[in-house]
Amino acid sequence: MALTNQELKMKSYTNIYHKIYSNKNIILAWKKARKGKTSKDYVIEFELELSKNLKFLQEELKNQTYEPNL
Repeated sequence: MALTNQELKMKSYTNIYHKIYSNKNIILAWKKARKGKTSKDYVIEFELELSKNLKFLQEELKNQTYEPNL
């Protein structure tokens, strides 16, 4: 069964970028990222100043200056 043109169109959302860096989403992302890694040095170090680090990450996302460490 072939898809119609309507079905092929991607859904688009506008003005949702702010939701990516919302406090709720930043905390959810942190919890997901640390799962199963709580004894890792880099997680422990990040959590020593958790509030400061999450706020810094949020500002980078808000300003669109975030660059992941590879």
